[in-house]
Amino acid sequence: MNISLSQYIEIINLVPESFKTVTAYQVELVSIALDQDPEEVKKFKVADLVNYVKQINLILKQTLKPVTKINIHEHILHAVPFFNLTFGQYIDLESYLKDKKFAHVAAALYNKQLTHQLGYKDTYESYDLIDIDYRAKLISQLTFTDIIGTIHEYIKFRQNLVKSYTNLFVEPEAQEDDLSDIERKQLEHQKEVHSQFAWESMLDFLGNGDITKYHDILNLPVLFVFNIASYKKNQLVQQNRRSQELANKYKKY
Repeated sequence: MNISLSQYIEIINLVPESFKTVTAYQVELVSIALDQDPEEVKKFKVADLVNYVKQINLILKQTLKPVTKINIHEHILHAVPFFNLTFGQYIDLESYLKDKKFAHVAAALYNKQLTHQLGYKDTYESYDLIDIDYRAKLISQLTFTDIIGTIHEYIKFRQNLVKSYTNLFVEPEAQEDDLSDIERKQLEHQKEVHSQFAWESMLDFLGNGDITKYHDILNLPVLFVFNIASYKKNQLVQQNRRSQELANKYKKY
């Protein structure tokens, strides 16, 4: 039994508790995996239905390894090494992987054709020229094992990246006990805005408010961008700390 990525996405988004009975859930599960009408699956013998459910669960629980090459209509696409992602590509991946329904779109972002030329570095096709929606549709028809292992590997990469650049993603806690009600509300509003527009805030921070620099920043390697942003933020924190120390010093006089 082969389960495509689109079928996999449907299956993992099933909520067993939303079905009236266990059998109803199993019928829906098997109908997706076999690509058959649920009414036809209802005619299966109970033993056959249970057997299909066991097969599906075994397939879904298998250990998945990253796949660096996929074949779509005789075209070989290569998974771009995650440390080679641009800042813009990283933001797009973050956006699509928030919802499991868009795993096929995420995969379309990092699987590219690679050009080999003697005497030159291998080059990936231009991100801007890819029809992401069409490629995502083709990728959704592949076996899920071709895609999900690599997405799991990306999630590990992302977790390590966030851990390495904690200062970019975790704001220092303010001493809220010392804040007035108005200041506390302002702080909560700032946190909400920062969360909603985190990437825009980073772009603004790196571009010093100059929107004409955004395109260039988005095309820089994500590791380089995080290094620069981390350095600039540390400098800013130190500067603010020195200013606060001076302010506290002069309060005494």
